[in-house]
Amino acid sequence: MEPEPTEPVPEAPEPTEPEPVPPATDPPAPEATPLECAARAPLAAAVGQIVLALAGQSEIAGITEPLTEGRLGGLVIIGDIDAGIGDLLAPFAGVWPPPLIAADEEGGLVQRLEVILGDQPSAREVGDTGDPAIAFEMGRTRAEGAAGLGVNLILAPVLDVGNSASLVSRTYGDDADTVIRFGWAYATGLMEGGTAAVVKHFPGHGSTHVDSHLELPVTLPLEELREMHLVPFAEAVARGIPAVMTSHLVVPGLTEEGRPVTLSPPAVALLRQDLGFDGVIMSDALNMAALAPLTVAEAGEAALIAGHDLLIAGFPDDSLATVDRLVEAVTGGRIDRARIDESLVRVLGLKDIDPCAVAW
Repeated sequence: MEPEPTEPVPEAPEPTEPEPVPPATDPPAPEATPLECAARAPLAAAVGQIVLALAGQSEIAGITEPLTEGRLGGLVIIGDIDAGIGDLLAPFAGVWPPPLIAADEEGGLVQRLEVILGDQPSAREVGDTGDPAIAFEMGRTRAEGAAGLGVNLILAPVLDVGNSASLVSRTYGDDADTVIRFGWAYATGLMEGGTAAVVKHFPGHGSTHVDSHLELPVTLPLEELREMHLVPFAEAVARGIPAVMTSHLVVPGLTEEGRPVTLSPPAVALLRQDLGFDGVIMSDALNMAALAPLTVAEAGEAALIAGHDLLIAGFPDDSLATVDRLVEAVTGGRIDRARIDESLVRVLGLKDIDPCAVAW
């Protein structure tokens, strides 16, 4: 009998290697915060970013090296300026982080770039027109011209209410509503034209009777300032102004006995906590007679401790001395490094720079 056919036995499959098990990995590190990135900056570089020098056109060449090396954070142009300013500012175009190049462009009595960009009417003349659109267009045009020269920060508008010994025609009006309508229009024009804007002189110089360039003024008591003089600053903060300049003023009920706003933690707290401002708080020039008998460097240390972020430290030698003193104040334990880092984050933010994008 024939055997019955059987199904072929399938061949056994070739053995396969087991799938490799991926090695265990640590979870991704959390991204650093801006403050953590700021803390990576060398101390001298961090301090340098928050100090500005006053410089006339003839002095700019002499501080080009500290500015390009980052030993100073920028300059405030003063005095008579002509068309040669563009060449003097050109070396800063490639610096990273870029220095702040500031100019007072209020119009009227205070306008540094008048010879190059033309005359602007005073704030009071503009306010008297009744048309804030004029202020906006002035700001936009001025900023475009200033930015073309290398200026990136305009120390204006003035938000003081009323005239005082040092203001004269520098204010837009005698009531808070006029000041904020015209001041904010000018600030908006500046920012749309390509520069940052700084409102000044917090908490309001309009009720004083002496010039802080010459001596220390005293304002109305704080509760009276709240009724009118503080109002434009509160409104500018609410609308998103990036920087506020304080003034050398004694404010009864706010500052310590005989101590100006510039050096007063309660005055800075009024701006930070009561008004909710988290932008750059900038000092007025620290070489003004109102701060005597302090040296510029001593005033700079006290202003930083009070909570300021950006210091106009006076002429170049005084500014470099201020940097040295602030570095020593940190290493000596008088100022916490975190106080520097907070200000560095804000100052870099004014330049639209993420601290984590800077390779110190």
